Amino acid sequence: MNPHPNRDLALVNAAGFLRSLGVGLLGVVLGIYLFRLGLSSLAIGLVVATGLAGSALATIAVSFAADRLGRKNSLLYLSLLSTMGGFAPSAVAADNGVHQYAEWHRHRSFGRLCS
Repeated sequence: MNPHPNRDLALVNAAGFLRSLGVGLLGVVLGIYLFRLGLSSLAIGLVVATGLAGSALATIAVSFAADRLGRKNSLLYLSLLSTMGGFAPSAVAADNGVHQYAEWHRHRSFGRLCS
């Protein structure tokens, strides 16, 4: 018997809320970023829709895997993958010059705003 069922329920609900908030914000920020890169509305919609569909399919796949591997191990594994995914863009940007382009673009855009 779990000694703190209300605490566990609150943690699960908080985690679900934060995940949904992150996915929702990512869709908005990604849309704005792609618009600033010059993509059409259709292309932006396809990118965001594909990402959301992939997230839904991954959630289904992970729920079946969690039943097989154990929920705690699955959560630890997914946390590790999320952490690696969070650091990946900075590692890639340092290697291929994306960071320099982003800085140039930011200064160019800021210059237009100040003119």
